[in-house]
Amino acid sequence: MPTLKEQQGGYYALKGFIYQFDKSLLEILNNKTKEVQIEQIQDIGVEDFFIQVKYKETQSYTDSKIKPAVLQLFKLFLENENKKMKLYCYFKDNQPHIEILTIKKLNSILGLDSKRFSNDKKKEFLKKFTLEFSNNFEKQFGELIKSIKECFDLKSEDEALVYHATLRSKVLEVAVHKDIKSRVINYSKLERLIEKNGRIIFYSAYYKHLKADKYFKFLKKEYFTLKKPNMANKERLLIIEIDDSVKDGEIIQIVSNIKAKFFKKDTSPEPYICLLGVSQKRFNDLKQKIWDKEMTFFDGTHFSGDKFRIDDLVKAHNQKYNITFKFIHPDQLPLLIKKNVVDESFIFLIDNKDIKTDLEEFNEFYIGQTKNILKIIQ
Repeated sequence: MPTLKEQQGGYYALKGFIYQFDKSLLEILNNKTKEVQIEQIQDIGVEDFFIQVKYKETQSYTDSKIKPAVLQLFKLFLENENKKMKLYCYFKDNQPHIEILTIKKLNSILGLDSKRFSNDKKKEFLKKFTLEFSNNFEKQFGELIKSIKECFDLKSEDEALVYHATLRSKVLEVAVHKDIKSRVINYSKLERLIEKNGRIIFYSAYYKHLKADKYFKFLKKEYFTLKKPNMANKERLLIIEIDDSVKDGEIIQIVSNIKAKFFKKDTSPEPYICLLGVSQKRFNDLKQKIWDKEMTFFDGTHFSGDKFRIDDLVKAHNQKYNITFKFIHPDQLPLLIKKNVVDESFIFLIDNKDIKTDLEEFNEFYIGQTKNILKIIQ
């Protein structure tokens, strides 16, 4: 098992990567006519300059902590003297500002490695180099949301959050592309992506940015409130992460709300519900309590000890058996997805870990606690 220190290190490393991707988005929005490279020669590349991004949320600044980045940029400059270089960094004890370096300060940063370069080369490098101390994660996020709102001419920050969810996912996708030369994106590609409006992922940053009550009201209005008189006839899958604090009664109420929201006899089929993080014993107890409340469901089996029957699960059961929703065990999710019958999917998470599925399009929401779904689906 990883130690607490290792777990925290992983958390801050991940936050640093997300910080870098948000910075990448800012560069794309500020350079609409230019190609932006992600994770190629440097963290970010924009035609005439390269950027390294360092996010040190828990650390105070010392010259030695930026030495590796500055040294790397110096070496890159010697190979590309027509390019500009920028180190964009955050340390907890530095307010946002641009620092103009002297040769003396550069020598202090480089330490013993300063002897490897002539003063003339140092002078040339400093003409092309910028050291920018940046905003923290939350302030940069707010700056980005404001920029998205302005660039796409949106009416509210709430709309900008939806756009950001889509845009950040695209940057992540580009950054991990196997072909390094394909890690390039521009503003036009983001515009086309928004037009398609595919996968939506809401990280905890949205929860913090909007504050909990406003966030849940936003999700309810945007995704779980009918905008037309009739419910669309779609096969829906809802995947719900269950935390240790949620009570059985709250889970049953969540299931009841989902059933009432999405099942409409003869017009909207029984939704599929998948509960993550529930022991088999608790799951069986829950199903028994739900059945006792005369909430009829089907789970792909016909009797105790029966094998799971995916073909039976995907059939419509309401007319014959008065089924109003279906349970799908996490282990059986791949079989359901493979059937390609699901039209719309929602994933509710209590942390920032993506659920690995083969679903091509889905809406994924950070909810803090399982019981908060009751504030979203009513």
